[in-house]
Amino acid sequence: MTAAPAEGTLQTPQSTEQSPLHCPLSSTDNKKIAAIRKQCREESFWYRALPLSLGGMLVTQGLVFNGTLASNPRFGALPKMAG
Repeated sequence: MTAAPAEGTLQTPQSTEQSPLHCPLSSTDNKKIAAIRKQCREESFWYRALPLSLGGMLVTQGLVFNGTLASNPRFGALPKMAG
């Protein structure tokens, strides 16, 4: 005969499975993940950040050239393009 659990305590079923939150990684896995992150950073710079910033600079330069935006008397359109 087994003793009943004390009131207010929870019994959890015993299982051999690990928690899905606990996932041990080996050093080779860490190196692979680091390589994937590096590749992701490089691709996001070359394929997203650089083209968008250059496009924004060209649009700003065009707006300054057309007179929609006024250029700075001392620095020209450079501060607006950099921003």
